[in-house]
Amino acid sequence: MLMKYTPSPDYITHYNRGEPFRTVSDVASDRLLEVLGQLDESNSWGLKRFSDPEYLPRRLQVEEKIRQDLIKKGGEPELLHPIYFFLGNNASFEKHKNNVAYKINLRDIPEQAVSFTYGDSLFSMCEDYRLKLGQEYLNPLCLLVYKLDELEHLLESIQDNPNKLHIEYQLWIKPQIERVIKNC
Repeated sequence: MLMKYTPSPDYITHYNRGEPFRTVSDVASDRLLEVLGQLDESNSWGLKRFSDPEYLPRRLQVEEKIRQDLIKKGGEPELLHPIYFFLGNNASFEKHKNNVAYKINLRDIPEQAVSFTYGDSLFSMCEDYRLKLGQEYLNPLCLLVYKLDELEHLLESIQDNPNKLHIEYQLWIKPQIERVIKNC
């Protein structure tokens, strides 16, 4: 029997150090080296990931899988590549002084334009990364793409797990700026 779970936050948060709501996945291949050369700790995070030659190809594959799974579930993504958010806040991202948080209330997002995964989507859906990261990412819930109406069920499924992963949201439309709350 499942115990009562704590209700989830009703907002998602995007963290960024540069211009928000952009993704390196949108950069044309002929400009990629130039753009990557402009990234540093002041305008990006996780720079080490770009030194892995498999990172971007794997990321693009995972994004396409999520997009197709969302479409199969009735979603209507407008973007080719999602903008990434966390459900609620992410304490480790909040700690860094250069990170700026942008929050959007879930009620302000069309349901068909959002998907989510249990854990970081790249780590959840790329077998090589899953195996390297260990037990938490071997959970079968990590392999699925969810729609907003499936959140409550997922939260019930993971409530007794002491090693919970974060829930990553993928926004498939450009957010309406007037509905975004910026926290410095």
